[in-house]
Amino acid sequence: MEKDIFGKQFALNTKRVLKYRHDLHMIPEPGLEEKKTSAYIQRELTAARIPFKAGIAKTGVVAHIKGNGRAPAVLLRADMDGIAVAKEETGLAYSSRHSGYMHACGHDAHTAMLLTAGHILNSARRELPGDVILVFQPAEEGKCGGKLVVDSGAINWKNIGCAVALHMWGVSPGHTFGWNTGPAFAFADKFEAAIIGRGGHGSAPSQTLDPIPVAAQAINTINTITSRTLNIHKQAVVSVCTVNGGSAFNVIPDRVDIKGTVRTYEAPLRNRIAAQLKRIFVHTARASGLKAEFQFHKFYPVLINDRNIAELGRDVAQRIFGKKAVKEMQPTMGGEDFSYFLQKVPGAMFLLGSSRTKKPTPHHNSLFDIDESSMIMGVEFLCKFVYRFQTKAQR
Repeated sequence: MEKDIFGKQFALNTKRVLKYRHDLHMIPEPGLEEKKTSAYIQRELTAARIPFKAGIAKTGVVAHIKGNGRAPAVLLRADMDGIAVAKEETGLAYSSRHSGYMHACGHDAHTAMLLTAGHILNSARRELPGDVILVFQPAEEGKCGGKLVVDSGAINWKNIGCAVALHMWGVSPGHTFGWNTGPAFAFADKFEAAIIGRGGHGSAPSQTLDPIPVAAQAINTINTITSRTLNIHKQAVVSVCTVNGGSAFNVIPDRVDIKGTVRTYEAPLRNRIAAQLKRIFVHTARASGLKAEFQFHKFYPVLINDRNIAELGRDVAQRIFGKKAVKEMQPTMGGEDFSYFLQKVPGAMFLLGSSRTKKPTPHHNSLFDIDESSMIMGVEFLCKFVYRFQTKAQR
């Protein structure tokens, strides 16, 4: 049984984590433009006398807490960008003051918890068997901020034993904790296609090469990929999400543009579906005498939770949340660029239940909010995970 090096620090820091979250919630910023957020983080790290480097991947911050050096370092990561939402509708006193943006995915809470954990870990640094690296990462929402931080050279990976991140999870009740091993988040990829014909007047379709019915046929065929061409034991999602063609009720357009996403857990399946999509668009268009364009953009890699790290996190969480509140979660088809960190060192992403109601509001929604009382439990988890991992590593 490890000794308690944190004492009453979690109770004493409850107001701190709430203040951080409220302050940050008011200033959501798009990826790579988190200037106010970054400045806020830097002020608090300076006040806590925690050394840091700023300007990582434009707005990121990497801080370093020096332990005793007998055990490997632990990297803790929080993402800090907001997302584009026309108007926050939570009615909170600390609602977004940045028009068109909102913290609707919990990144404000992630940053607040990591800042608070930094304070507590730094106050106990003489008892820590190893160093702690705090990464405040920009641009998780679709701009590959994780990759930019990893590629920046700001992190010395040689002595880092593992990397851990905690994500607010709005579909689970507050005061619960989720973990799993193996794939946790999927490959998150994008496809863009166009069906190109020859437009003309809607009263004379025979004088055109109408791309609209051909696009519809291609979309219907796409919907059979997962239901009719994949092994039933393989998991994949193929979604057409935008279709744009034409601007007038009586004019057949020259082209229809289509965009969508593909989610998978396996690289061969990822490549196979990309090839199937291209074949569907090209041959469906050709069969009607039209042309097609197609591009497949590979974005975030699959996020793989290391078994040893995930199970250690489970054990730590059970002491904080209670065994019944700690559940093994099914993988999600969402994407997460923490996966780039886990390509460098073993690690895991854990899910902190944050729903306030029996009918959770989904992430990326103008009504999204969290059970704030869960945050101090998240702080406790981060701190105690660091100590447990490093204590175990030096035995």
